[in-house]
Amino acid sequence: MKRFRHYLAEEEQSSSASSHHNPVEVDAYHGSGHLFRKFDQKHARIPNDHMGGGVGYFTDHHDVSKTYARSMARHAKTSTPYVYHTKLKMKNVFDVDHEFHGDKLKHVLPDDPKHHEQFARSAGLMKPGTNRHQVLNDLKDGKHKLTGKQVFFGLSHGGINTAKAREHLIKKGYDGIRYNGGENMNMATRHNVYMPYDADSIKIHKITQLVNKKK
Repeated sequence: MKRFRHYLAEEEQSSSASSHHNPVEVDAYHGSGHLFRKFDQKHARIPNDHMGGGVGYFTDHHDVSKTYARSMARHAKTSTPYVYHTKLKMKNVFDVDHEFHGDKLKHVLPDDPKHHEQFARSAGLMKPGTNRHQVLNDLKDGKHKLTGKQVFFGLSHGGINTAKAREHLIKKGYDGIRYNGGENMNMATRHNVYMPYDADSIKIHKITQLVNKKK
C-alpha cells in the first residue's frame, strides 16, 4: 500500500477532489489490549480488513469500545484492556449512508472505464433483464443514485478486495470512512464506526484501563 501522504500529494493535482467534502469532528473510543501514547501509521490495519481497514477502528459507543478492548486483550494475551478516549478530526469522510449521484458519483468511479462494468456488477446494478449498455452509459453520466455502501462494494469487487477500495478512496481525497457498526455481525447494539486513514487525524484525550469485576 502506498503511504497516505503520497496519495495526498497525488490528489492535490486533481482539481475535482475538493468539490464534495464531508468534514467530520467527533469524540470516539478505541478498544485495545495494548498501551501506547500515540496512534502510529505503521500499525494500520491489515490491507484487506473489513471495509478496507485504516489506522484503527473507532466507535461513538462507549460500551462497544469496552467489549472490543476486552476482546483485543484476550487476543493479545495481555490481560490488560484499555479504552482510548479520542477526538477524530477528518477533512473528508466517505460515508456509507450518503447518496452518490451526478458529479459526486462520477468522481468516485474507477478511473479506467474498462473497470466500470465490474464496478456496476459489484454495486448491484446489473440485475437480470437490465440493459447492460444503458446501465454503463447511465453510470458514466452519473445518472444512478447509489449509497456509499454500494459504491464501496463496487470498488472492492463485492467486498473481496477492500484494500483496493480504500486505496482508491484515498486517491480521490478521502481521509477516512464511516459505516454502520454491528450490521455485519447482527449485533444488537448498532453504532457508528470511524476508520481514519491518517494517524494525524487522531488525538488521544484519555486512556482508561478496564478492571475486571470481582466475582
